[in-house]
Amino acid sequence: MEFEAKLRKSRNFGNPARSITPATWPRKDIYWTASTRAGAPIRILQGVCGSRWAALLFRLRAAALEKLEQLYAGQPYETGMMQALLIGETSKMEKVWTDDFRHTGTFHALVISGTQVAALAAFFLFLLRLCFVPQMMALTATAMASWLYALVTGWQAPVIRSAAGLTLFLIGSYFYRQRRI
Repeated sequence: MEFEAKLRKSRNFGNPARSITPATWPRKDIYWTASTRAGAPIRILQGVCGSRWAALLFRLRAAALEKLEQLYAGQPYETGMMQALLIGETSKMEKVWTDDFRHTGTFHALVISGTQVAALAAFFLFLLRLCFVPQMMALTATAMASWLYALVTGWQAPVIRSAAGLTLFLIGSYFYRQRRI
């Protein structure tokens, strides 16, 4: 991208409630902030940059979000809720909706968690067992799908823990340990 902007060293503008502090920005490769005037021209340059792996994950995430928008076209509440529940995308959530969940104590339902990974794993295991896939192959495919889901949803800690637990279950099954979920 190419545009005219003022560069400044990153700062949190004195907001103590900000979860990402200037001390943590270098770990996320954030060193500068750029600001431009409203309506300034922005040109998209030819070529590619960044990691191909990250681009693949981003395209997969964008395709999932787009599919949810198609499924719930013209229904902003349903679109926002499904994107938040399934992919962890909260940009379409309005503050009044999240406030209602906070007041009722059910806000945790909107956060991507191990429950989604467990539902995904149950679906894959059931589907693969119906297709007569051997148990170890089914468990391996399910573990790989759970790690892919963790990547697509933004590598959030609850999802990583759940995918890791499923992987440990797979390893235990491989060594013929008694399996207890």
